[in-house]
Parts: sequence; structure tokens; C-alpha cells
Amino acid sequence: GREGPLVAAATHATEAGRHPAMPIRDFVPFPGGIVPFYTDRAKTIQALGRAFQGARQIIVAIQRSSDVDEPGLADVYDVGVLGSVLTLDQLADGRWKALTQIHRRVMIKDFVGEADGYVADVEVLDEQPAPDVPDLILMKTKAYFIAHSFRDTIKQGYPRVPQIKPPFERIRDPGRLADMIASHIELSIPDKQALLATLDPVRRLERVGDLLQGNA
Repeated sequence: GREGPLVAAATHATEAGRHPAMPIRDFVPFPGGIVPFYTDRAKTIQALGRAFQGARQIIVAIQRSSDVDEPGLADVYDVGVLGSVLTLDQLADGRWKALTQIHRRVMIKDFVGEADGYVADVEVLDEQPAPDVPDLILMKTKAYFIAHSFRDTIKQGYPRVPQIKPPFERIRDPGRLADMIASHIELSIPDKQALLATLDPVRRLERVGDLLQGNA
């Protein structure tokens, strides 16, 4: 039968150093989001359990290829993310669902599968401070909504007037805006990973804008 969700304690471990880790395929999470992950991998389930029960954080590593079942360091991208497992829920089909808050980017120095699950050694990446670039922020926000309105027009057969709605209209941080848009648009895994690995917030938002133009 289906077990109910468990709720983690709201405590945090030291961010740098050794953590339980979770490899994921065909998806790139960005800081600021709450993401559901689904897995039936034994080592991933073990790592999630260790992170959850110990109220510890977990490293999410993006695989270079979805075909690798037992990834090592060479099989994951250098830049991953650090998150907290909020709930851990076993589904009726045997998989586990981990609702995870994504906090920040990290540099993965080692990634191995051990007897009690995957683990990673990481360094915290010092993301560059966000400058005040209101014109760039407004321009890229409008580009995002115009691109999505264009796609809706094609799908639905009638035009829509793009409206900038919360929370986008309140964002003043170019890096945060870039992460929000990147998490919503359809891109290849390498393109999304390249955005994740771009630490300069203005450059990241500019790259998002370039990719939006390609997608529109």
C-alpha cells in the first residue's frame, strides 16, 4: 500500500563538504525552486533516506548521459545544486518521491556510489553579486512572455496579449530571474546545464534571452 509522506525537520547541515547525493537524468533544477524527484534506484533511495532522516542537505548531480545506471564522477556535470529534502514519500508503484527545495549551486569534486548510497564532496560556488540592471531585467522578462504567448498562439489558434504577472514583476535580481525563466522554458540538457554553470548573473540573463529568441 501507499505510505504517507514524512516531513523533515527544518535544520541545515554545513553546505560545503560531504553529503548524500542523488544523480538525476534528463532534468536540470535551478536554485529557488521546489522540485519533485522520482526514483527507484536503490543507492539514490538510500541517500535520500539518509538526508531526510538526518535533516541533512542533499547534492543533486545532473548526469551527462541518461544511459548510465551507476554514475561516477566522470558521468555527472561539475556544477550541481544543493537542496533540502522536504518530504519523502513511497508511491504505490514502488518508486520514491522526494520533494526538494533547491538552495544554491555547488561544484562537485567527487561523486561515488557507496554501500549506503551515493555521496558527493562539494565546494560552495561564490556566485557574483547581482548588479542593478532594471532595463535588462524588464527586457528579458517581456521576451519570455512574448515567446510563450507566441507559442500559445500557434497551439490555440488565436493571439494572446502578454501580461507580466507576479512573481516576475517583483524580481530585481538578474540571476534569480534567469533561473526562474530557465526552469520554465524548454531547452536541451546541455543548454540548461550551461545556464546553471554561468555564475555571472547578468551574463546568465543575457544567455537566457538569446535562448528565448531561438525558442520563439
